[in-house]
Amino acid sequence: MVGAGRLGLLVAQVLRERGADTVVFVRGDPARALCAELGLNAASVDSMESLARRFDLVVDATGAPEGFARARALVRPRGTLVLKSTFHGETPIAFSPLVVDEITLVGSRCGPFQAAIEALAGGRIDVKPLIDGIYPLEQFAEAFEQARGGRKQIFTLI
Repeated sequence: MVGAGRLGLLVAQVLRERGADTVVFVRGDPARALCAELGLNAASVDSMESLARRFDLVVDATGAPEGFARARALVRPRGTLVLKSTFHGETPIAFSPLVVDEITLVGSRCGPFQAAIEALAGGRIDVKPLIDGIYPLEQFAEAFEQARGGRKQIFTLI
């Protein structure tokens, strides 16, 4: 898993729940601690080069154009690269290495909602560590103001 944001951590939990041995590549200690809290294996982005071409399946959930290249470097020949990222702009892609290594590219936007709801309801996917604040509906303006301040946050308005 390339991308240790909320989306990446949700996807990593789903993959683990489906039986995959997952590794989330992280940039620093806060993301590593969050992975530990969620029971996910974490590896430093600095170790990516030594792990090049070793993974059967790699998911790019970085939300950044450079995430594709990082994910591509990790997938083994005849492996699968899942593009979960969406971002504004374009990404240059060298197609020859994808063809030579017979990489399968899969775009992924949404999955089966019923299965997701069941996994959440059954406690198999933990979202609590991903929530930074809970606000009553009357404090919606404050919640949005907090969300604007730097790090992207998930808020629940009740």
